[in-house]
Amino acid sequence: MTKRVIVDENAGPGTKLWQQFQQHAGEGEYEYLFLSESHRGIPDVEILDKLLQPGVILLTGDCVLHMWALEAGCRSYTFNEQGQLTRGRLPQAQTKKPLPKSVHANLRDDYSQRREHNFMARLTTGFTDRQFKRYRTAQRRIRGHFGSAAAMSQVSVTVGSLPTSRGLLCGYVFHVAGNSGVKGLRASEGYCLSQGPARCGAASPILHALRSQYLLRLDQVRTELFVIPNASLELARQSQESHDIAAEPTLEVVRLLMHGIPQLTLQPCVKGVFHDAMQVKLVQLARTRSNEVISLDFETIAVQFLDVPSPDIANP
Repeated sequence: MTKRVIVDENAGPGTKLWQQFQQHAGEGEYEYLFLSESHRGIPDVEILDKLLQPGVILLTGDCVLHMWALEAGCRSYTFNEQGQLTRGRLPQAQTKKPLPKSVHANLRDDYSQRREHNFMARLTTGFTDRQFKRYRTAQRRIRGHFGSAAAMSQVSVTVGSLPTSRGLLCGYVFHVAGNSGVKGLRASEGYCLSQGPARCGAASPILHALRSQYLLRLDQVRTELFVIPNASLELARQSQESHDIAAEPTLEVVRLLMHGIPQLTLQPCVKGVFHDAMQVKLVQLARTRSNEVISLDFETIAVQFLDVPSPDIANP
C-alpha cells in the first residue's frame, strides 16, 4: 500500500531530516508531496486543516507543527532535542495556545504573496546567518500566531527618535491585528543608533521601521505608520507623494519602500499610550548601554540597496 508523505519546506531533499527519514522508511512505497513545490509558503493551519488526514505522514522540522499533527491523530516525524528522528511527543514544544482559524476555502499553489520587486534581496545584502535566522524566527512566530498572512488585517507601527550624545536613537514597535479570531499581537520592536551623516536624521527612523517591515514579510498588509518626530513625518509624506527619484540615497530608498506597500497611511503620533511608551523607552535606552540597541549606517544600507541592478528602481 502506498503511503502519502507531506514534506514541509524545511524537510526536503538535502536536509538531514530527509536523509534520516529515507533510512527509516526503507523499501516501502511512498508518495511525496513537497510543499515547497506544490503549496509554497503554506501556513501551518492550512497544512493541518486541508492536507493532514488519517494515514497521511508529515515530515517537518517544526516541532510545534509536529505536536499539532500528533494531537490531530496524524503520524509525524521530526528531530528530538538529541537530533534523532522521532515520531513521539516533544516535551519542549508548546501547543497550549488554540490554533487560529483557516481563512482560505481551498488550497492555493502559492501562499507567499510575493511581489515582483527584489527588495528583500536588496535589504539583506551582507546579512550574516545569525541575522537571517533572527528574522526568519520572527516571521514564523508572527505567521504562526495568525495562521497565515491573509489572516492579518492591519499593521500599526509607532516610529520615534531621540538625539543622544552617541547619535540619533531610533525606535519602532509593530502591532498586528488579525481577522481569524485570534487576539492582536505586539509583533516586534527594534532600536538602533543611526551612524550615518546628520542629513540622514529625518529619514533614519522611517527607514529603520520600513526596512524591518519588509524583513518581517509584513509589507503586503494594510499599514498605518504613526510617526512621532515632525521632521520624519513630513519627509515620509513628501516621499509618499513623490514619483521622482530623490537625490539622496536614503531619501530614495524611503520613497521606494513606501511605494512598495500597497495600503500605507501616515498619521502624526503626538499623545497617548503608544506615544508615551515610545518616549519612555527611548529615554531609558539613552541612559544605559543596552544590547537592545544596534548600530546602523543608513546611508551605507541605502547605497547597497540602490547598487543592486533592477528595472524597478525608477518605476516602483
